[in-house]
Amino acid sequence: MVLPVLMANALLFDFHNGSHDSAYLVATMIASCSVSPRRALALSAVVEFTGPFLERMASLLTDAAAEISNGVLRLQDNPSVA
Repeated sequence: MVLPVLMANALLFDFHNGSHDSAYLVATMIASCSVSPRRALALSAVVEFTGPFLERMASLLTDAAAEISNGVLRLQDNPSVA
């Protein structure tokens, strides 16, 4: 019973925190007059939606790079190096 409550609380916190990050991003772009409000909202929506997918892709690529490097470089324990 405790685990579902904790998971729901974590998801709500992440949603709440993400909405604040998005608001700060949009406010900064609009206040600096770098983009129009409509374009700032569209850019924020695209970035907030694609962010988790890109993060997962980067994680998979770094895992693949670690596996490749372990196979290419034969790391052996060297007793002289402490």
